[in-house]
Amino acid sequence: MARQYYVLVAPLLFLCACTHTLEIDNLPADSFTAPASVSRALTVGVVDASSDPETDGYVGAVAQALQLQASVARVVYPWPKGTLVDVVATVTVEPEYKGSGLNFLINWPGFLVFAPAWNGYKYRANPRTRVQLTDVSGQAIDAIDWQYDYTFHQADMGRTWTEIGWLEYSVIPLVAAFFFIQYDTDQTPHFIRAVAPSYGKQVAGQIAHRLSATPAPAPAGSAPAP
Repeated sequence: MARQYYVLVAPLLFLCACTHTLEIDNLPADSFTAPASVSRALTVGVVDASSDPETDGYVGAVAQALQLQASVARVVYPWPKGTLVDVVATVTVEPEYKGSGLNFLINWPGFLVFAPAWNGYKYRANPRTRVQLTDVSGQAIDAIDWQYDYTFHQADMGRTWTEIGWLEYSVIPLVAAFFFIQYDTDQTPHFIRAVAPSYGKQVAGQIAHRLSATPAPAPAGSAPAP
């Protein structure tokens, strides 16, 4: 009886342990921070112009990081058209996600040494971003294009369950390895949450750099017609 219990429970305990917390391998160095001695801190309205709702986390990270810049007095996000601000930052994010051929080897024969658990599967993410800076009337001030190729590792039960190859002749992890070369879309929200502080600082730093290098617009006097 005890042996039968072990045979049933051991695989479950084994599979529950086969996870790897998401880790970003190559965070970029801190971006530009505007000097405190700016002529006038600006109120910035942030607009999310991305077509994919899943990118909201990126734009929200930019708005949050902008508030920490010395050249920014206040951030209005999301910006309702007609609200008084000095500058409007329209942010468009078109992320690109990729898997890796290494994931084949991580899954097979890597399952033999529990590679998915201690290494995780490898992925790449490039949150390509364009920021249009305008005044409230739509007059162009500047434009920013930013991109960075992040790499990260992660593994969860959605893929590591294939390590049951230990209980048969490794056919399952071998076949699954062909599919695991591709990016796992389930990781996108987890990656966005993990990368948000770094990503937000990078893009907000670019915005602050442009604003600090550009004469501050005259204070907004009245709102344009909606």
